[in-house]
Amino acid sequence: MTWNSTNGLGMFPFRVDIKEINLWSERVPIGEVIDKLDFIKDKKNYGLYLRLSNKIIDKIDFIKIVSTSR
Repeated sequence: MTWNSTNGLGMFPFRVDIKEINLWSERVPIGEVIDKLDFIKDKKNYGLYLRLSNKIIDKIDFIKIVSTSR
């Protein structure tokens, strides 16, 4: 997608265009997985780790999240 004045993408000079995305059929409640995730060091204030738009996590944490889904 090209930036123009109507779509506002000029604010984001670095981005990844997502062409295909798979969604879980059910959400994974954060309470069920928070204690298992290594990238979140302060479990009490986990929101600080999730407040930014994109987060890179390692494969192990990804598997923990996926295996918690129903």
